[in-house]
Amino acid sequence: MMDDRVELTARKKRKQRRIRCIAVIIAIIVAFFIGFLIGYVAIKSKSSDDKNKGKKHDDRTADFQKRHEEVMKHHEKFQNTVSEQQLESTLK
Repeated sequence: MMDDRVELTARKKRKQRRIRCIAVIIAIIVAFFIGFLIGYVAIKSKSSDDKNKGKKHDDRTADFQKRHEEVMKHHEKFQNTVSEQQLESTLK
């Protein structure tokens, strides 16, 4: 008689554990879908491209080329200042 009661309580505990696990899994799935819907419906923030909306594509290309030329000037200056002998002496 006592064993029957212990066995019943063990079964109840297993059943409650299964119900809790299922509830947790369902809660995680629901939270995921709510987050997905919020992300899908949310208003997107303004990006840095908004400041370039007024400019034409050609203007942006010209700006990029100008910046590229400046970078190349600095790169050439750096290459001219570095020589093989300096590198060898530095690495020794």
